[in-house]
Amino acid sequence: MINKMYATMDNACKKASGLTLFGVLSPYKWTILLGSLGITGSITQALAFLVYYKYYKNQYS
Repeated sequence: MINKMYATMDNACKKASGLTLFGVLSPYKWTILLGSLGITGSITQALAFLVYYKYYKNQYS
């Protein structure tokens, strides 16, 4: 399920502005993915990423 969610996000980013936006989001994506597995992060970090992603999605869609 997590993989499907990130694949959808990646596709949206690629469609929005080629690889540029995807490249910007990629580090954040992996940080949050690891965080969701309990390796690095917190819920706050995940929420911050979601806000960041929604902002860019709105800007480029």
